[in-house]
Amino acid sequence: MLSKRGADLGFSGLALDFGTGRINRQRRLAGQSLSLALNAANLPIASAGKLLGYPKARGSLTIAATLGGTLRAPQGHLSVNARDLTLAASKNSQLPSLGLGVDGNWNGRSIDLKGQVTGLRGDTISLAGSAPLLLTPSPLGISVPPEGRFEPAAPGRRAARNTLPTCCRSVRTE
Repeated sequence: MLSKRGADLGFSGLALDFGTGRINRQRRLAGQSLSLALNAANLPIASAGKLLGYPKARGSLTIAATLGGTLRAPQGHLSVNARDLTLAASKNSQLPSLGLGVDGNWNGRSIDLKGQVTGLRGDTISLAGSAPLLLTPSPLGISVPPEGRFEPAAPGRRAARNTLPTCCRSVRTE
């Protein structure tokens, strides 16, 4: 459902079924306030894998993202979970399936991420880090400042700082 009152714009109940998965999205922009919720459940990775040149890719992806606050002081949360991931390169490949879980909190200036990759026999690799991430009000979008730093963190020690690659500078929404 789409609604407009003066300069305020919102929509809700937008849903898309994709294979065994489903995507729901709600958005509202009222003056300086914003609210966005995106939920994608059980999306099959095989279709995207074929498009990206990985015809044997398998697994499912679940994403939940929220954005709230105001244009000047936004905040958000992101959760990504993937199950039974395989990227087999050949028919005879016996690569194990992997799991991935990443959670992130955004304070309007940077996003802090924590996650883990799981494999066979309960093996786990943990990851954590933060990166600058800004909201651009016009056009509404998210950008990474060119002078930004990605700060990976390894458990028990501080990792070196690396400049973000130029391919990761800006994402815009319409």
